[in-house]
Amino acid sequence: MTTVDAELDLAQLRALLAVAGALKVITGAHACGAGTHPDPGVPGDFDQAICDAYAFPVTDPRHFVHLDVVDLREEEALPGIWRATTDDGSFAMGEPGALLRELQRWRVP
Repeated sequence: MTTVDAELDLAQLRALLAVAGALKVITGAHACGAGTHPDPGVPGDFDQAICDAYAFPVTDPRHFVHLDVVDLREEEALPGIWRATTDDGSFAMGEPGALLRELQRWRVP
């Protein structure tokens, strides 16, 4: 990737950040209502049957909770790496092009 590519991707990220709801972090929380996955070997309240019956499989981004990005900053200790953060502190990080793709992944055709 060239510097120009990164600059263009960053410009797109900044422009989309100004549009409420255009960039989203896909969290690990299930939208299916099955509960929270327990750690392996630890009992939890997760209901696999509810998860399996949900309209979208776990391989589909719509199976998970999406939160709007509210802030975009370059990581001080990692030049060229950017962090997109939600109101609750969830975040995604990466180079501008990869981050742009990740934050739009919720837009499944």
